[in-house]
Amino acid sequence: MLAEWLAEIPSATVFSTGVGNAAQVLAAPSPFLSRLNTMPVLPAGNLWPAQIIAINNLEKSLAANKPRSLIQMATGSGKTYTAISAVYRLIKYAGARRILQTTGEPRGSGLES
Repeated sequence: MLAEWLAEIPSATVFSTGVGNAAQVLAAPSPFLSRLNTMPVLPAGNLWPAQIIAINNLEKSLAANKPRSLIQMATGSGKTYTAISAVYRLIKYAGARRILQTTGEPRGSGLES
């Protein structure tokens, strides 16, 4: 069902200037970045204050065209719930089509398998 919903989201449009050669193509401003700036306020609902701060800061970072982010939270602080909430908002309100989330311990921490 999610795949079908994502397939309905239109992709970015590229506009031609109509002048010059094919190398002179103007890309429309990123619809994703535009939608990030118009996302609704995050409802506090079931989120803890640290989760709200993390999601808001992630959205601000992405809106500033910084596509790489790190959310670092303490054990038991709801990192998984925070990530799912952020991903849901990015797909539903900003039209995100691809999100890469990785998890793990840094090398040398003694916790890797």
